[in-house]
Amino acid sequence: MNVKFLIAILISCFYLPLLRKNIMNNYLLLILLIPIFCLGQSSSEYFLKAYEKQYNGDYKEALIAYDKSIALDSQASGSYYNRARVKYKLKDYNGAIIDFTTSIKLNPSDNTAFYNRADVRAAINDFEGAIEDCSMALNLEPFDAYTQYNRGYYYSKILDFKNAILDYNKTISIKPKFIPAYRQRGVAYSKIGDYKSSLKDFNHVISYQLGKVEGIDDNNPNNKSGDYYNRAVAKYYLDDKEGACRDVRMAKELGYSLSKIKDLKCE
Repeated sequence: MNVKFLIAILISCFYLPLLRKNIMNNYLLLILLIPIFCLGQSSSEYFLKAYEKQYNGDYKEALIAYDKSIALDSQASGSYYNRARVKYKLKDYNGAIIDFTTSIKLNPSDNTAFYNRADVRAAINDFEGAIEDCSMALNLEPFDAYTQYNRGYYYSKILDFKNAILDYNKTISIKPKFIPAYRQRGVAYSKIGDYKSSLKDFNHVISYQLGKVEGIDDNNPNNKSGDYYNRAVAKYYLDDKEGACRDVRMAKELGYSLSKIKDLKCE
C-alpha cells in the first residue's frame, strides 16, 4: 500500500474529529476522502498540505492548496467540503455556499454538508435557506441535536417562535443536558407570552449556573447576566415584581445593559 495513502488515513482518523461533530461522520468523511488519495498522488499531496494549513489556522494558504487539489481531481467531495469551511473562515460566504453545494451534489448523503451550508446561509441572514438546509440534514440524521437546535434558532430569527419551541423540545429530548436549548426556549416562550414556561426554563438555566443541576453550555460570559434579566422579565409579567427586581439587580451586577434593565422599572 502507498505510504502517503497510509498517512492520509491516519490524518483523517486523528485530525478530522477536531473538525467534525460526531464519530460516525468522521468515518463517513474518511470514506469520502479515500478516493482523493487513490486517484492522483499530486492531488493528494495538495490536499494533505491544505488540510495541515487549515488545521493550523492558515486559511489563505489552505485555500490555495485546496484550489490546486481540486484542479487535479474535481470529483472529490471532501475537497469541496473543506474548501467551503476555509472560505467560511475567510468570510467568503458566497464561495462557501457554492462549494458546499458542489460537495452535496457529489455526496448527497452527507448531512454535515447541509448543516454547515445552513450556518453559512445564516451568516448572510438567509434564515429561510438555513432552515431548509437543517431540514435536509435532519432527514438524513433525525437525531442530531445540534442541527435540531440550530433550526430552532433560525426559526426564532424569522419570529416563528412556535416552530422554534418544537425544535428546542426535540433538542432537549435528544440531549437533556444541553443548556442553550433551555435558554433559547425560555426566550421563545417569553416572546409568545407564555411566561410560566419561560420562568421554568430560566430557573433551570440558573440552577445550572449555580451548580445545582448538570449541563453543557457554551460558557459565554454574557449568558449569565442575560439569563437573570430574562428570568426577571418572566417574573415581572407574572406579577412577581419583587422577584423580578432581585434578578434585575443580579443582572446589573453581572454587567447587563442598563437601557434594557430600565424597562422593568426597578430603579
